[in-house]
Amino acid sequence: YEGSAQNAIGFFERGGFACPNYCNPADYSFKSFMKKKHHAQNGQNVRRRQKALPLEEPLDLQDLHAEAVPRISKSKEVYLLTKRALVNFFRQPMLFRIRLAQTVFIALIAGILFYDQNDDLNGARNRQGAVFFVCIGQVMNALMSTLLTFPTERALFLRERANSMYTTLSYYIGKNLAEVPLQLFFPLVYLLVIYWMIPFYSSFEAFILHYINLVLLTLFGQTLGLLIGTAVKDAEVALSAAPMLLIPAMLFGGFSLH
Repeated sequence: YEGSAQNAIGFFERGGFACPNYCNPADYSFKSFMKKKHHAQNGQNVRRRQKALPLEEPLDLQDLHAEAVPRISKSKEVYLLTKRALVNFFRQPMLFRIRLAQTVFIALIAGILFYDQNDDLNGARNRQGAVFFVCIGQVMNALMSTLLTFPTERALFLRERANSMYTTLSYYIGKNLAEVPLQLFFPLVYLLVIYWMIPFYSSFEAFILHYINLVLLTLFGQTLGLLIGTAVKDAEVALSAAPMLLIPAMLFGGFSLH
């Protein structure tokens, strides 16, 4: 191939070497085209070193490979994975705008529906329905935003994990740390829009408690989405399995049965 770098992916894909999604094309090309040559050269280098060095025991290829690829610390792995996830997020500013618009729109709809409730029995019942709607909305938003995160990165994760680039725990911590700012920001925007439209109890302490509750519900939805995404390989099956796990939580939440 003697063409430009932009056309290399399509050229090799027509030749039967399709680069997977979220995979570095240069890395994939190196792994695919140089694998046999790389192993052959490693074997020759090992035999040369066995003949040249006065060792009592022969060299092991696995030992040489382990020495050639030093491992970094767990904290460094988490830092790099978190940084990569944040970089990928900032490369898609439209996704952030859509999630922000979705949060404000749903909050406005709920605020208009439960607007200006009185302090009587009907108002208390309506506020209970508003709390249920807010809780379910936060869990669903967090779940759907993270449900397909791992299925789209599964091939990349398995390849990098097989190459001992990082551990599963480092990947999990890095992905969650990258999502923490968003999981703190969107519940705050949602609550600022809806809290005084209903209104709920007007005190700073009640507002903070309500906000903490929404953050915990958001983290629960995020964890549930990652759990389903890692347990199910097919994206369509994951979308179908999410309601099956969420509906029991809704039924036993204490809002439907008295």
